[in-house]
Amino acid sequence: VGMAAFCSRSYLAKVMGQRLFPKPEQEELRAAMADGFCSMDRKAYIKTLFALSGLKLRHRLHRLTVPTMLVSGDRDYWSLEEKQADAARIPQCRFEIIEDSGHATPADQPGRFNELLEDFLRARFSDSLSSIKLPKVSPLQASFASAGLAQQSSDSFTYR
Repeated sequence: VGMAAFCSRSYLAKVMGQRLFPKPEQEELRAAMADGFCSMDRKAYIKTLFALSGLKLRHRLHRLTVPTMLVSGDRDYWSLEEKQADAARIPQCRFEIIEDSGHATPADQPGRFNELLEDFLRARFSDSLSSIKLPKVSPLQASFASAGLAQQSSDSFTYR
């Protein structure tokens, strides 16, 4: 959090992009993340980081009363053991690990993530989802979708 308050957004975007998308073939994802990150309001981002850094909800996970799916990349910088323990605290929780993925799983493994999500939703809402097919989006589209951005064209994005 402290680093975000004192470093330039372009530097933070580079550091975060490398951490989220470390593979050489993920350059497009790093660039998309950097562009989106650098366009965020700096004050709002810092306030959000401070709010999230103090957010402690593990002791309340057992209160969740809806079917839940927790998805993790096998190379996430948060430990799988910690996430498995969180999943065990949640009644009706399905825990999935996606191989060859880090912290930004919906962006770097969108096809596999969407398969798991579709399976999870269909198992619980099969009647209402019988005609719905989730799109198999590109990593770039998934990256912007998870950031709340909608692609207008190949080089234009708007916030939803």
